[in-house]
Amino acid sequence: MAQALVAIEAERASTPQAWVAAVLEHPDFAAARTDTRRALEAIAQVLAGASEPGSLLVRRLTWEAMAERLECTTRTVARLLRKLHQARLLGRVAAGRSARFAPPTKDGEQHADSAVYVLAVPAPAVDSGDEDVTPPHPQVSSNNPSHASACSAREAAAREAVEAARVSGRRLSGGADRRMIEALPAAHRDPFWDVRRVPETRVEMLAAAAEMRRRSFVLRRASLRAVRSLGRDFWENGWTVADVLRALDQRPDGTSWPHSGAHGVRSVRAWSMHRLRRWRSAAGCPLPSLEERRRAHREAVLVEQERARQERLEARQRAQENPITPTTRQLLQEAREVARGAATRLRHSHPAAA
Repeated sequence: MAQALVAIEAERASTPQAWVAAVLEHPDFAAARTDTRRALEAIAQVLAGASEPGSLLVRRLTWEAMAERLECTTRTVARLLRKLHQARLLGRVAAGRSARFAPPTKDGEQHADSAVYVLAVPAPAVDSGDEDVTPPHPQVSSNNPSHASACSAREAAAREAVEAARVSGRRLSGGADRRMIEALPAAHRDPFWDVRRVPETRVEMLAAAAEMRRRSFVLRRASLRAVRSLGRDFWENGWTVADVLRALDQRPDGTSWPHSGAHGVRSVRAWSMHRLRRWRSAAGCPLPSLEERRRAHREAVLVEQERARQERLEARQRAQENPITPTTRQLLQEAREVARGAATRLRHSHPAAA
């Protein structure tokens, strides 16, 4: 394992959760496409879940097993693992082997040998004049916490306040809540606003804008108030944060935009308004979101199913109220005999069809 870490100039991660966070925050993946980041996050969760406690080694996890969990091909798994290895986030302790190249067992079967990986993070660069001297580690006093610790504390306090307001039913409003949200960093780690909720007040829209900036790299270049201005009329028409983010990635017909927006966006406002314009009517009003369309389709299907059920119940009640009389039963029996005889004559007149 030590050789695998030295080969990629990395060190073993502290915990699986910290390793997944390092994968998502790696600079090589920060500007990647949305589908690529989702795939990397998915395979990182699979590797972290299969790692051994303490050593963080991943054994007995073949490419076929990872492809089955991710619902993709083994070529995609190989591509994602190569990206993690090139980013110095995954060390290869032992190589694996496909089943077709494995020697047969006593029963004549061939089994694949899984590779062994170690979850790693890039080792910090040490710049020292004397290579034999280890640079001192800067101490952080508890009375003077670092800037990162202060940001984490503000972020945690803001999350607790939003959660408490959601549980109690209180709407975010007022200068205190606004200042709390504006103090959040643009790239805070944890989710801040439920993307399935519709913000109603101006401060809640500010919190929704903070969550949009956290999930969209291109929106981090804009201010909170600018992002709130982009999504205000959509939220006023019942859209959620997830609906607005989906509208920035997809057209109303479901096709994705060819450009991810990670590079080459000069004006964030112009880029966002151009994409959101497709989701407006000729009068400039927001169209129903994809989720609203799906909800309306489900409701229409339920109404149609209820109508068909009522028709069947009414037909059954009419049949019970008007039972078959002996005369009708005799006519039905005669009709069956006539049809059976006609089928027999037709079968004898065409022996090839028998």
